[in-house]
Amino acid sequence: MDNIERLFPDKEMYEEFLAFHKMTDKERAEFSVSNEKRFNSLSPEQQKRELEIIKEGVEKAAAFTDDIIIYDMLGDLPDYVSFSKIAKSYFGKTSGWLYHRLKGTLINGKPARFTTEQKQKLAEAFSEIAKEFNKASLMLISAS
Repeated sequence: MDNIERLFPDKEMYEEFLAFHKMTDKERAEFSVSNEKRFNSLSPEQQKRELEIIKEGVEKAAAFTDDIIIYDMLGDLPDYVSFSKIAKSYFGKTSGWLYHRLKGTLINGKPARFTTEQKQKLAEAFSEIAKEFNKASLMLISAS
């Protein structure tokens, strides 16, 4: 859950999020009405600031989703393939560097992310490794 916590500007909003998910449908509807009334009672400047915070959260969520999707797409692949070897051979980096980007780990307060070029290089690595597996498979079959 700590990965999700980083999407919120403060602990109070994160705790409110957790409480919201424990509410019944009726409690959520009441919460929404109460929240709307509270927002409408704010000054225009306070409303503007609150909307900026919401926008920032949405942007963080979009980036977070991109990172999670990359890691989730891997499925069981990390159990079968050496990510340490991929990191070293294709990027000249450590396995930690690669895992940080796959998982979107916070580094200096920002999620570690792949550049577009790095994503392409990782895709090429997977393709090359798949070819090696296919070649080995064909050799086993032909040796039978």
